[in-house]
Amino acid sequence: MKTRKILGLLLAVTAGMVSSDAQAVLVQQVCTVSSVGWREDIKALRTICGGTVLWNREADANPSCTFKTSMDAIKLFQTTANAALLSGKSVQIFHETQAECGPADLVIREMYLLD
Repeated sequence: MKTRKILGLLLAVTAGMVSSDAQAVLVQQVCTVSSVGWREDIKALRTICGGTVLWNREADANPSCTFKTSMDAIKLFQTTANAALLSGKSVQIFHETQAECGPADLVIREMYLLD
């Protein structure tokens, strides 16, 4: 029951993200979060999971980016990553590479906390 509510919330927030690139290739990764933090200077969430560095920049801070991440989605990713970090649980992440707005970054599209 609790899992369904969380998945429903994740789907609702994920649906709020906009991408004009329908050809994006999502990569699935199951990993353990080792660091998560907000970089105010560039308006971005940095998540390190399984040695991979992932970034999600706030949409208003990067108007040239194809894929826009809402602040609600970023907060959900940060909350999920923090929960995984504190509990020692793994997460399942779906990410893609975004190179249209500066350096090529791995961008989280979906994140799920695993049991």
